[in-house]
Amino acid sequence: MKVLVSNGSYRFHLAPLAVELSRMGILEELLVAGWPLGWQKALASYFSVNAGVARFLDREENIDSKLIYSLPLVEAILKSGDFCRRYSQKIQQNLHVVGYQEFASTASKRLKKLRPDIYHYRCAYGLQSVAVARGLGIPTLCDHSIAHPAHINFLVENQGIFPAFVPMPTMPLDQAMSEDIRNADFLLVNSDFVRRSCILAGIPQERIFVVYWGVDEKFFSLIPQLAAKNPHSMLYAGGIEARKGIYTLISSIGNLRGTYHLNVAGGIAPEAKNNAALMDFFANSKVNYLGGLSRSGLAQLMANSSIFVFPSYCEGSARVIFEAMSAGCFIITTPNSGSIVKHGEHGYLVPPGDVIALTAAIEDALANPEMVAKIGKRNSELVRTQYRQKDYALKVTNVYDTILDNIQNQGVST
Repeated sequence: MKVLVSNGSYRFHLAPLAVELSRMGILEELLVAGWPLGWQKALASYFSVNAGVARFLDREENIDSKLIYSLPLVEAILKSGDFCRRYSQKIQQNLHVVGYQEFASTASKRLKKLRPDIYHYRCAYGLQSVAVARGLGIPTLCDHSIAHPAHINFLVENQGIFPAFVPMPTMPLDQAMSEDIRNADFLLVNSDFVRRSCILAGIPQERIFVVYWGVDEKFFSLIPQLAAKNPHSMLYAGGIEARKGIYTLISSIGNLRGTYHLNVAGGIAPEAKNNAALMDFFANSKVNYLGGLSRSGLAQLMANSSIFVFPSYCEGSARVIFEAMSAGCFIITTPNSGSIVKHGEHGYLVPPGDVIALTAAIEDALANPEMVAKIGKRNSELVRTQYRQKDYALKVTNVYDTILDNIQNQGVST
């Protein structure tokens, strides 16, 4: 079996997966946009003090460079879109779709040349290459890592409540994702929450596989030795935007009394930068806004935090929760975060958008430091032993085997 993995751009879980597939000897090629390879790496190294360039260099994985096919032009197009985000989200997404189409065009050529047994592609980066794979008889597996695009805006606007109907996607990115999901032979999602959203959007459940992510080895290597934590230390890490439940958290923190300290890490979305409630939140002497952090900085912060709070309205399976668990945090989140968290076992689950429930959960955790420490230690052991990079890869290769067996059996039956 040989697999062509299409990671697209930025840091995504398909790159660490490709590391494990290469070790198994089944990676045909990893198709990426910008990548710290050759002249790209040499040029970036001159500007490594820049945080964005440092993140680019951090994409590097332990894979033979001969197995990596990079498209720096796509990276340039996507970065141009990101620059335009400050002016218009629609302009950003239109530029991104141009990048996706360019990426898919190259993927089509690689498929024709390499003829892999399976084409595993990141959602929105497949587009016309999916039809090419079908024409070559190559089964396609679309990797989708958030709620179905038909539901995302509604979930955000209604604080995590699913619609009673299936809205038509209107934004360019949502349309591209919908096309890839619709055209794929099979769909790989990262949580039961995402699976539910796709079934509600009309995707046949027999086409959907669920494999929860976990933590990649590079992040594990950054976590310091766990020591005693301040029982009153809390952390929120993620984008500062409505989708992540930040305004529910703001209201909840406003209700808290007693001793606590909350660190907040993550970039502020353009539409949130002038929000008065957010500015008042950051002015709270018990709240410390740290901005965007490096992965090493985030690992250190998680290791020093007792409670990780993430009241998201809509995710796929929030990687940051797995990372916080690996660093020994007690988790307070919602079912919509798509995590493995079970109420009372790994922390607390609260309904999305429920300020009263979130406040009660935080207050209870702060009042029970021994329970928080015990569960945090158990969370760390669980992720370290069952949700590593290699564990994810083994589960995904089982999906590959199932797909190929199904196709072979259909061929025999016909």
